[in-house]
Amino acid sequence: MLGTYNPMLTSDHPDRVSLKPERIQHWLQHGATPSDRVARMCSDAGLMEARARTEQTKKPQPKAKAQERLKAAAEAAEAASEGAAG
Repeated sequence: MLGTYNPMLTSDHPDRVSLKPERIQHWLQHGATPSDRVARMCSDAGLMEARARTEQTKKPQPKAKAQERLKAAAEAAEAASEGAAG
């Protein structure tokens, strides 16, 4: 047992996640690979390095027409700044 997690407590409550650092270090030294969630909890507690988050989907990006509008607005702003500077 490496610790306990009580999701019923508020996120700022100190007993929501309680970890046993010596047991976690023991298993990490013996080649254990924590899941993403456990790795995040351990990194929040300072027991290991935080994993790099990779974007897996295009969902948070604007759709094609919105990207075209953004590009057109950027070009218009650039043209306006060139006209004002020149």
